[in-house]
Amino acid sequence: MDTGENWPNLFIPGAAKSGTSSLHLYLAQHPDIFMSADKEPAFFSSPPRWETHMKNYLALFAQGADYRYKGESSTDYMMSEVAVKQIKAVSPKAKFIFILRNPIDRAYSHYQWLKGMGFEKASFQQSFLLDNGRALGQLNSTAVGTTSYYQEGLYTHWLSAYFQTFGKENIYLITSEDLRQAPLATVNGCFQFLGLPPVFSLQEIKANDTKQVGRAGLYRWSRTVASGQSQTFLKSIYRRVFPDALRIVWRRWFLQVVEKTAGAPKNKPDSSSLDIAQRNWVASFYREDVATLKKLTGLPLHQWPDFL
Repeated sequence: MDTGENWPNLFIPGAAKSGTSSLHLYLAQHPDIFMSADKEPAFFSSPPRWETHMKNYLALFAQGADYRYKGESSTDYMMSEVAVKQIKAVSPKAKFIFILRNPIDRAYSHYQWLKGMGFEKASFQQSFLLDNGRALGQLNSTAVGTTSYYQEGLYTHWLSAYFQTFGKENIYLITSEDLRQAPLATVNGCFQFLGLPPVFSLQEIKANDTKQVGRAGLYRWSRTVASGQSQTFLKSIYRRVFPDALRIVWRRWFLQVVEKTAGAPKNKPDSSSLDIAQRNWVASFYREDVATLKKLTGLPLHQWPDFL
């Protein structure tokens, strides 16, 4: 891939279930920032897309030519060494804003998200331990995301590649707790990092609430078919009937139908918070990483009382 003016130069690579959707929409409110309409294209973490989807990807930023920053937010990038290398190749001066959430809450929210859509059947503890037992970077994928409940919370491990490749001066960290409690101050901190003037108000954003779909089984099957991750014979039909150029259009139409029928929100899943014993159990897996994160970034992380 060649470098060029069309490539984005601002990325929100994660972490998942930490408020990336809200941050994406907040940043888009600045007159010098153009954020892609497709919030999570996941282009750089998917090598098969690099040739077949390049025009479609660059088209996401066609209207942002006159903006100082053109950005996108793909949570897949945080855990992808491939994405780090490819972004460096085409946008070597890119800026990155990571939004991090208390890893205990992030893991449980991630679990509740997949459970609410019918992609998770096991208990939280079983699912967390299963991901903990996998080698780092070995992810179990579903049609809507990975089950990286444990791994995605190892922030220091994944951030290290970005620091080494792009340098600390091009990376800014915020917490979802700060964004929720003080959105204007937190977002203006992002603008200052980008060398942009502050704004004096923001339109309130409420994005990406965890929901439970109405017909989880049908929704899960539909999303699996639409993603091309279905059984072999269905996958062959999918690829034979829909040429690569038409799959994106078909997938969007099909998923709109799914959302209105099987995926119509029924209510939020059981969101009972973890009790103290459960929080301490999860925290035990992250204490070393959080301690290293504080040293690496200088962040006090006082918003995460489980690790004080």
